[in-house]
Amino acid sequence: AVALPFKGDRLELVVLLPDAKDGLKAFEQTLSPQRIAQTIGALQPAKVDVKLPRFSFTHAVELSAALKKMGVQRLFTGNAELGAIAAEPLKVDLIFHKAFIEVSEEGAEAAAATAVVMTRGAAGTPTPVVHADHAFIFLIRDVKTGAVLFMGRLSDPTA
Repeated sequence: AVALPFKGDRLELVVLLPDAKDGLKAFEQTLSPQRIAQTIGALQPAKVDVKLPRFSFTHAVELSAALKKMGVQRLFTGNAELGAIAAEPLKVDLIFHKAFIEVSEEGAEAAAATAVVMTRGAAGTPTPVVHADHAFIFLIRDVKTGAVLFMGRLSDPTA
């Protein structure tokens, strides 16, 4: 795992790379919020040789059906309590969510430039290596609160 801070140090890109080149599915089955927090909590500042592929994702989803299944019903009826934003009765019809992420040479270089932190260590200590040349999980995380804002997977970094 490696955490690469964005400019401003409030957000970071975290890459969780399974040891086995074909190990993403098994790795995903072991993931939990606790394991992710434990892994990130165990990271220490260090000089790391990082190689990430260029990638971008856009994902859009309509969330109304999922929210209704989760029990959010009144929001989608005329009985929704939305008086604080309008004098007339309102209801929600649809909720859309769209996410976008792009990692490129420029972004990776900028992140790596701020992520490289030297630590005290014995001479000759090998530099850790994180080469994302096989499937991995990535997330964007708020460093201050620990909240995961975006999570995804890159199944084929060579594509």
